[in-house]
Amino acid sequence: AKRPASVWELHPIVALRGVKVSDWGGRSLSTGSATSMWLDPKDGEMNHDVKALRNWWDFKGHKAELECLSLNQDGTPMGAPSGAADEPIKDWDFKNIDQLEDVAPGDLVDLCGVVKSSSEMSAITNKQGREVNKRTLILVDDSKKQVNIAVWGERASDESALSKKLSECPVIALRQVKVSDYDGRSVSVGSQSKIEIDPDIERAKSLRKWFASEGNIVTFESISNTDANQATATKSGGTQKVNSIAELNALTSGENTLSNTGQGKPPEYVNIDAKVSFIKRENSWYYTAGE
Repeated sequence: AKRPASVWELHPIVALRGVKVSDWGGRSLSTGSATSMWLDPKDGEMNHDVKALRNWWDFKGHKAELECLSLNQDGTPMGAPSGAADEPIKDWDFKNIDQLEDVAPGDLVDLCGVVKSSSEMSAITNKQGREVNKRTLILVDDSKKQVNIAVWGERASDESALSKKLSECPVIALRQVKVSDYDGRSVSVGSQSKIEIDPDIERAKSLRKWFASEGNIVTFESISNTDANQATATKSGGTQKVNSIAELNALTSGENTLSNTGQGKPPEYVNIDAKVSFIKRENSWYYTAGE
């Protein structure tokens, strides 16, 4: 319970020893002072094939129809909303994109906007050493602002319902997504967040009409520092090729363009080919964009 929500959003493997089984709410488990827990254990640490379990989840389990043994008070499976599972959300509390700059990092909000563009799916390694899919969407609305939206796991895959609609610039409604101060302002779609594609609600209809008549030619101001497609282009005009470390040092000194990076301006990017001569081993490396 002391671990941040972002840890559980990435669906880690958990090994538990010394848990109590009860018949409260169907079947449930509870931990105590004598309980031991391992998060994403390595193969060989447990008397179980951890790698096989991870492969099952990544390729089949995440989309399988699993029977839930724990129940809510009304008898519905725990983790699912009471009543019909596909009942549309009615109590949206949307914020405009330009309002996100005033939202505290870590807060959850509802958003509705048009997906103007997106990055290709990529695989990143999280803190637990596991690869997860990620895709970044650029969301816009009639406040004429845009923001980067990070989508993870199965939702980021090329076969997801969302990914298959991206070429059509769909309107999406996002429920309970987390605002972050990473990269200026950005938003992360967690496992408990809801995504509705082209929903039949007034806000979505209004945005769809606005984008068709005006929004598709608007120049948007981004509240995120980097473009979702920075691998091929940046807001400052592209990626520079640097031939040596001396040339890189020259670019970051004096009044050159890169010397002002970090002073309230978007970052710039360079490509350089070099040989690694020393690796500092005191600290572990991990990717922080999913925080």
